Amino acid sequence: MDDRDAILKKLLSEQRQNFVSDFNYLPRISNKNVLEEFIKNLSINGGTGKYIKRSELNAEIKKILPDSGPVVNLVEDIEIPSTLKVNLSRLYMLKYVKLLIVSGILGVGENGAIWLTENELMDRRMPFITDHIIIIIRRRNVVPDLMEAYKKIELFKTGYGIFIAGPSKTADIEQSLVIGAQGSSTHTVILTD
Repeated sequence: MDDRDAILKKLLSEQRQNFVSDFNYLPRISNKNVLEEFIKNLSINGGTGKYIKRSELNAEIKKILPDSGPVVNLVEDIEIPSTLKVNLSRLYMLKYVKLLIVSGILGVGENGAIWLTENELMDRRMPFITDHIIIIIRRRNVVPDLMEAYKKIELFKTGYGIFIAGPSKTADIEQSLVIGAQGSSTHTVILTD
């Protein structure tokens, strides 16, 4: 046995069998406070969140819509004026998208993140090329923490999935924060019933 094999054998023999149980000491967000924690953490990340009844959704979206398009709406029951819609049959038009409206699958209270897959996004580039993003998610789909989220995510049902936790942010060595450099500059989450 060479040195490499000896090192690997030693590492394997000292691995813990059930490391997940070590995380039981972490404070848990109660289901009672999960929506408040979600909104608070989303705000810390630079996003905004609000509670809206599903019946008031179209009126709320109209308040947020930009004056000019193009807007990509991937949520069936949202009405967008035809003057703002983008023709998605021309893929080069994606670079001009100002606003993306999409449904989120799962929200995470501890960090304000939302799980999206390519089924919701139509094109995996969408959250990164738009100036603004609105994600609509049902309140019942917000879980306390990532441990619960990973139990519910079905990783092998789609080829792509991503957690998005706010607008794009980057900083340089001089600590200058730039918002929107690699993705949306605003991030709005609407929680519905």
